Amino acid sequence: MKHVGAKIAGAQITNGGPIILVQPENEYTQALDSIQPFPDPVYMNYVEDQIRDAGIIVPLISNDASPKGYLAPGDPAGVDIYGHDGYPLGFDCANPNTWPDGNLPTTWHDLHEEQSPTTPYSILEFQSGSFDPVSIEFPDYYELYLTSFSGADLVLTSAESWSAQSSTASSTSSSTVSVSPF
Repeated sequence: MKHVGAKIAGAQITNGGPIILVQPENEYTQALDSIQPFPDPVYMNYVEDQIRDAGIIVPLISNDASPKGYLAPGDPAGVDIYGHDGYPLGFDCANPNTWPDGNLPTTWHDLHEEQSPTTPYSILEFQSGSFDPVSIEFPDYYELYLTSFSGADLVLTSAESWSAQSSTASSTSSSTVSVSPF
């Protein structure tokens, strides 16, 4: 970590570089059930100390595999900004034309307010892709993510609803946040 951390430290925004956040782990939520206590604060503090000792001073962000609140600020070994993944339409490229009804989250904002109310709400992966374990060439992935999402924006219109809108559509609502996947 010392050598990689030095490279990252040199590229922080505080040094004129593009790095504004560092993620010390990825989906630690998926760790083995045999790890007790979980999350292990000794392990996470070790990881975070290695990052800080390398000269990294930008905020640390987590990436929970699902919104469970692990490593949120205030927890033992919590990071500066809590974040999680979200795949509300499933993790399935084998059926690219099947969009399950009723799977878009309606409680994530309230859950964020319970888990990490003092930090920006961060979804690090939102329906960002998956693999098809049967297909070597992943044709269904391309059909789903390059055809279905091409030219579309994912739009948060309120704490309760998500919708897909054409990138040419406009919104005058001040609460709308648009994120283009491409």
